[in-house]
Amino acid sequence: MNANFQVEKLAIVSIMAENVHETVHFYRDVLGLNLLPHHGHRLAFDVGENILVIIEGLPGKEKDEAARFPALTFGVQDIELALKHLEDHNVETLHGIESRGDTRWVLFYDPAGNLVELAQFGQEMQYFKS
Repeated sequence: MNANFQVEKLAIVSIMAENVHETVHFYRDVLGLNLLPHHGHRLAFDVGENILVIIEGLPGKEKDEAARFPALTFGVQDIELALKHLEDHNVETLHGIESRGDTRWVLFYDPAGNLVELAQFGQEMQYFKS
């Protein structure tokens, strides 16, 4: 590998959705992401320095304990508030709030079957944001 080359950041995350419109509604109206103008292209959301793209298709929907790694993780300031917001929108979480050290998270499936996580990162997880 060239010594000057380095990947700088994650730029785009693409997820599959059989029902694109239902999935767009979820990410726009439940999670509050900003839908970008698409001008006939795939539907995409502005997520800070990243882009979330919704692609029509069938996602892998594994619900066993071995498949607990989310397709997407969104950082939040207050995990209790995030959980209440999900409950207010009838989003069923897998295990409620979980934690490791001072980082806390909640896992759930979006309408397309993608495993998603909302996480309140603690000090020991700050290296993920650098």
